Amino acid sequence: MNCLVLFRRFQRVCLRFCLFLFWGVSWGVSSETPRFEVVESEEGLELQWDVSNWETVVYLESSQDLGDWDLLLEITRQTDAAGKLSLEGLGEGTFYRLRTDEGWYFLSRPIKKSSVLFTQVPDANEQNVEAFGATGVFWGHMPSRELHVQENMDEWVEKVDGLRALGLDFIGRGEFDWGWAWFIDFEAEPEDHWVRDLDGEFVRYEFMGDLEYKGLRNYWVSHHSPRFLDFMKFQVDKLFEGPVTHVMFDSQTSGTRSVHMFGGDFSPYAMSGFREYMKERYWDSELAEMGIVDIDSFDYGEFLKARGMSRTTYESRMRRITGNIPLYEDFVYFNRKVVNEVMDEVFDYVEGKSPGIPIGSTTSLMEPRGFLFSERMTYLAGELFQQASSVVDGAPLRPILHYRAAEAIGMNLIFFPYPGEWARLVDENRTRQARLWIAQAHAMGAVFTIPKVVWVGGEMGVWNADSELYSDLYRFVGDHARLFDGYRPHARVGYVFPMLASMDAWGIDGTNTAHASMEFLVEENIPFEMIVFGDRDSDLAPSLETLERLEVVFVDGDASYLTDGQEHWLAENGPEMVRFGDRDELVSKLSSKVDVFVGGAAANDWISALPRVSDEAGAPFVVHLVNRVFEPAENRVESHENVRVEIGGGLFSEAISKVLLHRPGEDSEELVVEMTEGGDLVLQVAEIEAWAMLELVRSDSP
Repeated sequence: MNCLVLFRRFQRVCLRFCLFLFWGVSWGVSSETPRFEVVESEEGLELQWDVSNWETVVYLESSQDLGDWDLLLEITRQTDAAGKLSLEGLGEGTFYRLRTDEGWYFLSRPIKKSSVLFTQVPDANEQNVEAFGATGVFWGHMPSRELHVQENMDEWVEKVDGLRALGLDFIGRGEFDWGWAWFIDFEAEPEDHWVRDLDGEFVRYEFMGDLEYKGLRNYWVSHHSPRFLDFMKFQVDKLFEGPVTHVMFDSQTSGTRSVHMFGGDFSPYAMSGFREYMKERYWDSELAEMGIVDIDSFDYGEFLKARGMSRTTYESRMRRITGNIPLYEDFVYFNRKVVNEVMDEVFDYVEGKSPGIPIGSTTSLMEPRGFLFSERMTYLAGELFQQASSVVDGAPLRPILHYRAAEAIGMNLIFFPYPGEWARLVDENRTRQARLWIAQAHAMGAVFTIPKVVWVGGEMGVWNADSELYSDLYRFVGDHARLFDGYRPHARVGYVFPMLASMDAWGIDGTNTAHASMEFLVEENIPFEMIVFGDRDSDLAPSLETLERLEVVFVDGDASYLTDGQEHWLAENGPEMVRFGDRDELVSKLSSKVDVFVGGAAANDWISALPRVSDEAGAPFVVHLVNRVFEPAENRVESHENVRVEIGGGLFSEAISKVLLHRPGEDSEELVVEMTEGGDLVLQVAEIEAWAMLELVRSDSP
């Protein structure tokens, strides 16, 4: 190992310290705490600070190679108590850090809707950075075995250094399931901390296959174990040996998923924790009504078995929170409460290592049994199904629920499809269908990471995608970042989504009822945003500001999961309600929408028109046009010619001065704007392959 690597390692291990000064005011720290924050301004990324109540000198430094650092500014309350400075080139070859006499901290780009991220490390090299315009690496895995062996970590650190030198952000991953072998090295008696089913058997990560390490199998670690928190902190320590810019915890496989998909968690730590949960939540008289006579000796597993349940009966009912398992609702909420408490402690620990670093987690409102509510999270992450087996001739509908849910709570979502989805496309020679997956995701505000070196499993193992398949789409996002970042859905319809409905769903993509609503709204080209209502232990609800910009709320059978209080509040504060049974009346209730025609014929089900707006003064309006038609026999996206787009005159509040057409791989062009007597805008687009974007420049634009 060369001296530079050793020097950097010494810096990271020995000089990192708890820079609580970087905790922003948005987290509720005292007024005496200094604030440093990287923000997006009209001129680009800039550092803003306020050190009015702090004595320590902070040095802002920059580097081109992570080796030599140049001093840019000394920040003190006497000379620069509050200010801002452009971070020119951040993420594009220039590195910045804040330093005191005790340690230092990297400045990181925020996750944005225009972020172009490699899925994993093997994708990332100089050639691919150029081809895709990539800005970072999403799955920043550490070595799969023996993190305690320093040579393994040194090699990893050197690799991360190389990627950072390419100007790439590096999202370091903490693991629940993928790190199962780490736990065997970490804990001398791992058997004491594994999840057990109702029959007392260890629960295995079945989706990985039957794996073995040091004579032990890939069993599920319980998040109720006191060693679980220690294990996560150990991972954080190892992550920060390298120059990670963001942190993400692959947390969808906490015990919350085992509870509803893989046989439960009846380990001793889970049982003792649930006993205390019930003891704190209910009076003795209430417990007695549930059949719990002595709470101090209560064991939930024994309680269920005494009522005739086994692992088989549990698994037949566990997918639904109303699945007729005694006390199951409490058990589900208990598991979620504990994983949130544990992860809050982990996030605290991360901020102690690198305060202000962006933190994300693989968590989704479509799987609310394990949702993390922490305000410390700045983005969501995950793996999503794309209906590769059931939708072979177009763009999928089900993932739209995930995209809209993330935006409903103000989060950016980064994701990649599951390996089986790619295996299906490769096996059936439908690889170009993913162009529609990518276009739809980004047009709906999500970040679909780059498919390059893709794990598909089976005999093939890895599929190396040609860059030409998808690179134009990612270049398109990067080249038009200003039309992605800060934008949200512009809709007159709010689709009501009660979290409790997904608690009662079989899978992790929402309910069949919600899927039917998605199909109707998308195929009729009715723009909508999601109106989320929390469950028993969550107070999530739409803001009055959100409801005020809507003309209609759309409800389906899932609205039965709203509480009486939620239903009353919505009726009192929301606009007119249209039920799924009356969906044919929905369009007539709207003042305006967007309609698409191909060759003169209505084609709303062929091309989705997705209006988006920014709250930035004078920012243009945007309408994404996403193709929904694919020809599987020819592995070809079905291009559409002679496309007419009619935009209702009342959709946007300001007058439009001109419209620009942007398409992947094509030069932008100004379109001729026709105006109907009713004030609608009519635009002609010669051809659309996977995706096009209309930029509507406002008359009041500067």
